Amino acid sequence: MESNRLVIWILCAIALAAGVVFFLPMSWFMPIFVGSIAATLLLGLVARLSVKDGSLVNPIVDVAASVLSVPSQPLAKVPFCWALCYFFIIAAFVISLALSVVLRANA
Repeated sequence: MESNRLVIWILCAIALAAGVVFFLPMSWFMPIFVGSIAATLLLGLVARLSVKDGSLVNPIVDVAASVLSVPSQPLAKVPFCWALCYFFIIAAFVISLALSVVLRANA
């Protein structure tokens, strides 16, 4: 995915999140919010699986780090792939959703 296209998709996700908060009933907010957080976590794990590093990590350490939500290789470079692009888009949606709720509550 080109970087310009990624920026356009992120801006569309931000606009969609604002539209969800301001135009849909509030009873729909929690299922959408929880689903988008689950999708963000899933895509983050998929993007993390694509990391290829030369150093081998003990499988026990890797599993323990995954349970604690700490990367076993914190400085490993994540390659630019489809999972990382979708992670950025859904993360922008989640952040915009949370900020839109705060704005609507204070309006």
